[in-house]
Amino acid sequence: VMLIGLDDAGTRLITSAGTRNTISRDDLLTRVQLEDGSRHDALADTLDYLDRETKLLRRERRREVHYYEIASEFLVGWIKVKAQERQRRAKEKMVRRRVWAAVFKVLLAALLCAVVGVALYGRKQGRIAFARQLAAEAISLSNREAYQLQFSALKAVRSMELHPTLEGDRALRNALSLLARPVGKKMSSDAMFFSVAF
Repeated sequence: VMLIGLDDAGTRLITSAGTRNTISRDDLLTRVQLEDGSRHDALADTLDYLDRETKLLRRERRREVHYYEIASEFLVGWIKVKAQERQRRAKEKMVRRRVWAAVFKVLLAALLCAVVGVALYGRKQGRIAFARQLAAEAISLSNREAYQLQFSALKAVRSMELHPTLEGDRALRNALSLLARPVGKKMSSDAMFFSVAF
């Protein structure tokens, strides 16, 4: 508690020139609490401990306000080293958080890509299966009754539209080979046929 408390409050007890600084209790507690997020009562207890028990801090009362300063200039170097170590640890922690956040984002993106890929693959496989089913139905219909040949051809065409397969191609060729072909063409409505030859 002593070392942590002096390290937390210590940088506020040193001037930018590297000498001891005098600061009021309220200012010190407020700054440490705002910068480090420490609890006010725990900080107050630490200051009291450093003043009464360890004598590392000196408290002086002026006009009903308590002021603190470190007890010796020899502590300045130690406090600076500890503050630098704490800053280094905080920076490393921040870097680790950023790295983990980046790793999490990459993993999330990979997972999303995998889910989309699996969904698209499943959809494609469903289309292939449905195309094969239509082709099988087309072949089955073409082998039954002659009046179902057109329906068989339609199923074969739809099968090839969904996904070109060997089964669909075979069903379409089979249906087209069995369908009736036109034998002639009437050019106008006034023309009449007198004979048709095959």
